[in-house]
Amino acid sequence: MDPQVIISVMDDTRLYEGQFWSYSNFKEMMMKDRNMSANEAKRDWERLRDYSMWNMVDVKDGKIVAKNEANKDIIDRYIPTLSSRVRSMVQICDGALNEQNRVGASRNAILNMVLPHRGWFILAVQRAYKKAGFNFQTNQFEEGYMRTLWRLAGNVYGSMSEGRMGEAYDVLKEEYDKLTPYEQINIKRSIINMAVFATMMAIGRALMGYREDNEDSWFGQFITYIGFRTINEDRLPDIPFMELNAIDMLQDPLVTARKLGDLTDPRNWDPFATVQTGVYKGESKLWRQLMKFSFGKQWYNIKTARDIKQTSDYWLMTNGMTMGFFLGGRDKDESGEDANWYFDRGR
Repeated sequence: MDPQVIISVMDDTRLYEGQFWSYSNFKEMMMKDRNMSANEAKRDWERLRDYSMWNMVDVKDGKIVAKNEANKDIIDRYIPTLSSRVRSMVQICDGALNEQNRVGASRNAILNMVLPHRGWFILAVQRAYKKAGFNFQTNQFEEGYMRTLWRLAGNVYGSMSEGRMGEAYDVLKEEYDKLTPYEQINIKRSIINMAVFATMMAIGRALMGYREDNEDSWFGQFITYIGFRTINEDRLPDIPFMELNAIDMLQDPLVTARKLGDLTDPRNWDPFATVQTGVYKGESKLWRQLMKFSFGKQWYNIKTARDIKQTSDYWLMTNGMTMGFFLGGRDKDESGEDANWYFDRGR
């Protein structure tokens, strides 16, 4: 992933009138200062391809050097900014804090305990809710896409409340055209997220039906289990699953504490006690503990179709708040409590 990000950022950095611009900044400047349309700005941007950072430099002995000596000073001055943009983009693409931000988070005692394996959560919150401002790492203005979406919705509602109830599309287009380029990008990002959400919902329902029809099939159980986990992990950084995951973090905040508690419980190391249920049924608790802290755990989880189903059922139960969006639920049970679909699976 990193090489593609580097190439993309360098191609998105082009020299114009003695200054390097990203496409979003260039487009905003042209529309605001030169009264160009978006299409005209895009056309002028395409003409600058030969002046992109990617086409203006070579790599020699592991260092970026200018092809043309006349451009050396301006390129050398921009390299630190380029490096920051690349690190920021890699962080977004990987969904994990980069080394600098991990160090910053580790200095906070609470974050250091709560965020192991959850660095993506900080990034997700920032991308959704951060206030508008200039990001010196990416060298452009940024704002959380949810803030932009809420403001657009409020503006549209306000205009329609002034006697334009029958002109919803026209009002929406007018308000959208008033947005800055980075705000328009946020709206497009929100639309893409909603489209992916709808697609994942359809896939989740299809997988659930396939799973029920192939309960004795190892392949059927395995492919649906992997599908469920892929859907969950792909959607977690987005609304509303990010908020649901925050609830899970509050209920079970310390990842390392769970592992440590399991590791130090003497009952889990009894070589004479036998496991009565689950994929380790019939094995000693000592053996189960050894397997849980090794790659052997994966083998026990997928040995047979029944093992995969048990593993899948447990995983779906512990991730029921988010997966319920994709797999649905049922009405309240006889006790009046909400009963998710997985309680109908003989658990």
